Amino acid sequence: MQLLDSLCRAMATLTTLTSARLLSEPTVQPDQRESAAQEASMLDVLGESSAPGAAVEPPTQSHVPGQQQQEEQQQQEGQQQQASRQPAVPVGYNEGVDVLRQQEFCRLAGRVYADYAGTAPFSEVMLAEVFQGLSGSLLGNPHSEAGWAPEDKGSAAAAARLLTLRMCNADPERYTCIFTSGATAALKLVGESYCWREGSTFLYLRDNHTSVLGIRQLAAQHGAASAAVELTAASQHPGSISTDGSHDGCQLALCGQAAAARLEAAAAPAGEGAVAAAAAPRGSEGCSHTDQQPQHLFAYPAESNLSGVRYDPSLIAAVQQGCMQLHYGGSSGTSSITTSSLPAGRWRVLVDAAKACGSVPPDLSQHAADFVALSFYKMFGYPTGLGALLVRNDALPCLRRRYFGGGTVEVSLADEPFHSMRPGPAGWEDGTPPFLDFPAVIAGLAFIDRLGGFPAVAAHAGAVAASLAQQLTSLRHWNGAPVCMLYGSYEALLQPQSAARQQPGVVGQGPVVAFNLLRADGSCVGYREVEKLASLSGILLRTGCCCNPGACAAALGLTAEEMKANYAAGHMCWDDQDVINGRPTGLVRTSFGYASSLADAAAIVALVARYWQESTPPPPPSELLPAQAAAAGRAVGTSREQAAEARIAGLWVYPIKSCRGFSPPAWPLGPAGLLYDRCWVLVDSSGSALRLKQHPALASVQTSIDLERGCLLASAPGEARQLEVPLTSVAVPSSAASGGSADIGSIGSISVHGQHSGPVYVKQQPTQQPAAAAYSIRVCRRSARAERAGGGAGGEEEAAAWFSRVLGVPCRLMRLVEGAGRQGSEAAAVAPAAAAAAAAGAGARAGAGTAAGVGAAAGIDGQSGVEGFTARNAVGSSTAERQSFANDGQLLVLTAASLADLQARCRSDEAVAIFQQRFRPNIVISGPTAYAEDEWAGLHISAVLAPAGTTEAGAMAAGTAAAAAAGSGRASSAGDATTAAQPTVVLASVGACPRCDMVCADPFTGRRAGPEPLLTLASYRRSRGRISFGQLMEQQPQQQPSDQQQQQREASKEGTRLWLAVGASVRPITTDLWNRSLV
Repeated sequence: MQLLDSLCRAMATLTTLTSARLLSEPTVQPDQRESAAQEASMLDVLGESSAPGAAVEPPTQSHVPGQQQQEEQQQQEGQQQQASRQPAVPVGYNEGVDVLRQQEFCRLAGRVYADYAGTAPFSEVMLAEVFQGLSGSLLGNPHSEAGWAPEDKGSAAAAARLLTLRMCNADPERYTCIFTSGATAALKLVGESYCWREGSTFLYLRDNHTSVLGIRQLAAQHGAASAAVELTAASQHPGSISTDGSHDGCQLALCGQAAAARLEAAAAPAGEGAVAAAAAPRGSEGCSHTDQQPQHLFAYPAESNLSGVRYDPSLIAAVQQGCMQLHYGGSSGTSSITTSSLPAGRWRVLVDAAKACGSVPPDLSQHAADFVALSFYKMFGYPTGLGALLVRNDALPCLRRRYFGGGTVEVSLADEPFHSMRPGPAGWEDGTPPFLDFPAVIAGLAFIDRLGGFPAVAAHAGAVAASLAQQLTSLRHWNGAPVCMLYGSYEALLQPQSAARQQPGVVGQGPVVAFNLLRADGSCVGYREVEKLASLSGILLRTGCCCNPGACAAALGLTAEEMKANYAAGHMCWDDQDVINGRPTGLVRTSFGYASSLADAAAIVALVARYWQESTPPPPPSELLPAQAAAAGRAVGTSREQAAEARIAGLWVYPIKSCRGFSPPAWPLGPAGLLYDRCWVLVDSSGSALRLKQHPALASVQTSIDLERGCLLASAPGEARQLEVPLTSVAVPSSAASGGSADIGSIGSISVHGQHSGPVYVKQQPTQQPAAAAYSIRVCRRSARAERAGGGAGGEEEAAAWFSRVLGVPCRLMRLVEGAGRQGSEAAAVAPAAAAAAAAGAGARAGAGTAAGVGAAAGIDGQSGVEGFTARNAVGSSTAERQSFANDGQLLVLTAASLADLQARCRSDEAVAIFQQRFRPNIVISGPTAYAEDEWAGLHISAVLAPAGTTEAGAMAAGTAAAAAAGSGRASSAGDATTAAQPTVVLASVGACPRCDMVCADPFTGRRAGPEPLLTLASYRRSRGRISFGQLMEQQPQQQPSDQQQQQREASKEGTRLWLAVGASVRPITTDLWNRSLV
């Protein structure tokens, strides 16, 4: 033991000496903080000090000769006035944190890190020292007994074990430190090894991490009953026993009626004998296999990972001694209340200290818990795969190993069920220990000591959290309503010296500020909105329930039934459904640590004030559009002359979802938007579509369509050969019908989230080849049917190999399988307009209220010309399938003026065409003023009805000629804007296009280099949590004059296509004109 002590001291001293040269300011020792704070306070009163890092700049000097003395005097007076306005540095705040950040946390420059509850950022100096030590050592497997490497004898592991025990003031003679892969593994080890039996009880605070909740599954396997409890004031229910002998004690109250029913039998009042037995001295005999005394377990967090609430450690002794009272609520429909002692038996206490160890580790010399779980990355950021379970030695017999492996045994036989476990921690640490991580534990704890120890870290982080809480609570809207609702015991942060306990069983608040934002009308701002705008502003924080559903539900006032209803409605962890039925489903959590600063708190407050503090009343509804228009920097309304000048400035087609598209001069319309737009998608081995956010290399794939050759073309950097994929459907060998494995390279069906879906066949037309097998795939949380697409002579395997090589991930190219009316060849894709109308009817979105198609625009008035389909049964079909892999809408429309205005606001120097590709528009319109599209209900676009085989250049020329022939023959009303010579395509708006951070990705690399242009959009295009830019539109059936109907019906029989061309005339339609045109 003395050797280990010396080793620990030597290694800590070495770390301190090697890094001391980087610190320019001495560390303030704990006994110096009070005097330093008093001195700072006195200087502040005298006006002789100023807070570091002040945001107010000193007066600018004019440097005029002859005025130097006067200027210096004015400067001194200004500095004194500035200092008098600045608050004193909070007590406990480390004023040298800016130096620490510059020297050891360079990567935090310009950013705010407020997720210490998730993980603490590691010191760059500490990590460099660890790697330097590893690079100079030849460490071998600790289970190897070779004598050539004296440093691989487990000395680092022993030193890390001892330092971990000392961190929690645990006597090595009384506690054992077992290394695990993290706190979750430590909790699981207790749950799967505890001596559960019939009659055992597992109680846990409602405020617990999901890793603790999972123990109930293990307890149930052995017949133990489990229930969540919460702490209530003992004074509410007479007869309870306080935890500390004072009048403000607390008791445990069961959560829910079901929990009371499960524990009613086990919770019979225990007599004095039972209580005495529960409080008897412990030993191995208390958990022997022959002992019939029930073994119970109580679990609680030393500090809540959600709200930062710190619980009273005296709960440990109160539960162990059986002194806590258990409160049973009345059953449904009754008001009966029962308060009794805990179930008779031996009670052990499990403490989840993962969050607490970041600032205030538990003191096991004062409060001797039986089990303590922790993770080292929560303390100092590295290593991430190492944690520990501290076990009282007299509680070790309560843990029964049900598995052994690696070096945990002294002997084991293969041919007989015989083995003997190693004593001590070695018998619990399966496999080879993470011996390369132990030096990092030693260096990390030495780093904490260098900062003044955990008390100094707690004081500093608490000062930052208190500053944030104070500023957030002071924010008010124009009507006096609060901007923020804070959760937890934040009053303890604002008044740390107050002895008043805010909640039963709570003794303080950790450096966490959990909150939700409120609008002036009291409605809640979604936490995802806060998280996204914070991320764009360089602020890292956590949102949601933070893996603590119990504390989250209690804070938000959600019942179990409401949370299950939210799940049934589609809400799950990490999704974007942050507000359901007007109520939040989670919250925003900010947490702080040793490298946090007051500037971090100020930045968070500035973010909240900028985006969510309402300083003026909202305009009346009649003035809402003008107010929005003024904020957008544009004139209100678009005159008829402006609308008449609107023309198509650009067309964009994106054949493969998330890959780069191409901009043709003219392009035919398909059954749902531009022909072949987002008709293909790349999926992984699970059947899920690849997304640009997870696979940036998708942006490097350039795609185009060659209509003359009938193929999709794809190229990528580093690929000498261009991939060619036929536009026709690829027949799959008959072996596909027999199924197969879920491997992406197999011919069988694709596995979707672990569910094996057999092949589905498309309805065959009498004159075409056998249809390809269809597979169910997952595209942005919705299912779609797709068939495999092949390239060249190599078929689908060639295409799969090409894309897998380019993207660096196994994937396969899939093509959308449309409704039964869609033919399996390119001929059907460019079929007569009647067929397009029928297919578009099948592609209408369920519940949209209108059909998407161009058939009526081409003169279809009943019979479609395709057997089995009519325009009537195509329109409004509620069971229709989507006709592309687009997320929302068929076409995205933007005005060139809107793009130019946004680019100017962002100060972007990108080429216009490149900037456009960030937003992936389909149609760019020139002429109207910026953001005029916000008020459009629809568009009338002059199209070209061209014969099959027409090229893009030919279609564009035909469109130009038709427009010239029309001349002054334009209709006088928006509802009659067509001529017999030039058909009109009608697009209906389905809503504004919501924007996410993918617009920040480089269009050619997919990498995000900064927050623009989304951050600029958020400053003036954000409403109720949505950032919008552009209009989503769908094709709309439109009645035509009878002579044009007959002409286009005859032309459709000859096989023609409707084309859009650059330069085509566009007439925007406002809502009132749109409604009149429908009538």
